[in-house]
Amino acid sequence: MGLESQSEGHLGIDAAFIQFPEHRPNARHSDFTLDDHIPLIDLTPLNSTSPPHPSTLDSLVAQIHAACRDWGFFQVINHGVSAQLLHTVQSEAANFFSLPSQEKAKVRRDFENPLGYYDTELTKNVRDWKEVFETRVR
Repeated sequence: MGLESQSEGHLGIDAAFIQFPEHRPNARHSDFTLDDHIPLIDLTPLNSTSPPHPSTLDSLVAQIHAACRDWGFFQVINHGVSAQLLHTVQSEAANFFSLPSQEKAKVRRDFENPLGYYDTELTKNVRDWKEVFETRVR
């Protein structure tokens, strides 16, 4: 499934994870420089006690749009979440994702429960190289 050559199958990679060549990114490592940085989105304007000026919001929306279009992701700063809470969440996530598959499967999401663990998302009919745990924050 999607193997460009038989040699890729000999790398020990499950064929379900291999994109057809026409769906692979065209970017080369040399396309990126040390000046390229993951986009930072500063939410300081949203943390004010007074509403931000419409042009400030327009600028923020434009930054998010450009980051999504050009990179597909971004980092948010000045969001108001404490460093301690971020550290705790990251630590617990690392603990969870380091568990054996059979342990993570105990909280697998399904049709009745749309929240929980899954690792079978597809992009262009090829399995993504990611694991996800979806939850709600209350």
